[in-house]
Amino acid sequence: MHRKALLAAGYCNRWALFVLFLFLPPIVLGGEAVNDETPIQDYGNDSFIGSGTTDLTNQLIFDASEKDPIFDTPNWDNALRPWYEWKGSVFDRYGIQFTFAYSAMGQFATETRVGREDTAAGGVLDFGGTWAILNRDGEWQGMLGFRIADQHKLGTSVAPAALGEEIGSVWGTSLAFDDVSLNVIEGWWEQRLGSGAALRFGKFDSSGLIDAPALGNPFEHFMGQPFNLNNTIPFPAEGIAAIGELELYEKVSIVAAVIDANGNGKDWDFDSFFKVREYLTSIELGWSPKLRQGQGEYHITYWKSDERVQAQVPEGEGYTLYAEQRFGDVMPFIRYGHSSGGAAALKNMVAAGVGFYHAFGKQSNGIGLGYSWGEPFGDQARDQQGIEAYYRIQLTQEMAITPDIQYIKNPANNPDTNSVFVFSVRIRAAF
Repeated sequence: MHRKALLAAGYCNRWALFVLFLFLPPIVLGGEAVNDETPIQDYGNDSFIGSGTTDLTNQLIFDASEKDPIFDTPNWDNALRPWYEWKGSVFDRYGIQFTFAYSAMGQFATETRVGREDTAAGGVLDFGGTWAILNRDGEWQGMLGFRIADQHKLGTSVAPAALGEEIGSVWGTSLAFDDVSLNVIEGWWEQRLGSGAALRFGKFDSSGLIDAPALGNPFEHFMGQPFNLNNTIPFPAEGIAAIGELELYEKVSIVAAVIDANGNGKDWDFDSFFKVREYLTSIELGWSPKLRQGQGEYHITYWKSDERVQAQVPEGEGYTLYAEQRFGDVMPFIRYGHSSGGAAALKNMVAAGVGFYHAFGKQSNGIGLGYSWGEPFGDQARDQQGIEAYYRIQLTQEMAITPDIQYIKNPANNPDTNSVFVFSVRIRAAF
């Protein structure tokens, strides 16, 4: 315990210095403004496909939106005004939208498997954008999307994406904060096909478009996988894929996808997609009503995965039911997923909770509470449960911080431990 306390103290000191460095400029440059108009502009290239907040197009639109921060930093805002005005002019003239962002996360677990790490910290430096090249804002718009990212550890032996394995959890305690060097992780073309259909092909993260919840953005909302990734679906990392959406009726659509099941996030492996042909395929029927109470999302998803011969992963199939509905600033949600065959991490899972928008009177702040349960494959593995709570705080127009706590009961791959707490903090700055 003494060693753990020392390590935790050192970890906290490193993070304190990091937070001070990241937030010092707006603090120093606060004060009276020369011009008090906001430099942020609300604009974006809309995608016809999907509604997931983690998809590149929706992340860009969110980053460009005006925030309601708790700190008033007018001089800092004025210092950045030329940057935002130039970005806006590029969008207006050429249809190009982009964001530079840096995100950092630190996590500490109270228990681990024997000899494993209990502390993880990592960062993600990314540059992403979209370019509406053809028939901008028209029914036959053609749009290019791209994202370059560097994921790295921050002074620890493991990245946050690997902490779940250290604990013995069947799901990860974070998503996206891995240890992958600079790489083009997304590059795709999306073509609208009239007013009610679109097709996207290239390299992208399919989990941001299939069974994607509103609070499933690992840079903004829940950190634990049960609430931003369906563990009954064997989603690969970013890889070659094709996905299309067709609007059947108003607010009723069908989404179908063919995904390279061997995508690893690093390679542009067209041979794997066209020659190996080991696919994850899915079809999703969704209803997205805007009722008097607020926006809703209801869908049912069926998927099937081929056997991955070289990876020695069996074939599988399954389905998911999902519902979320806003009632003003409150949004309950629930997901049930089932899989068979053993391709996914879980046989059955439930994730349910509630999100609170405009927390404590601030438009950009949010709170999330969630409960999850998962049944792994295998007779020896026990069912795992979890609870998570986060509070996202918009500090300035560009920067947000999110403290988070996860409780994992009966980690499936660690029979020696019955309870684990994971304490986390996430920081994101987008420009």
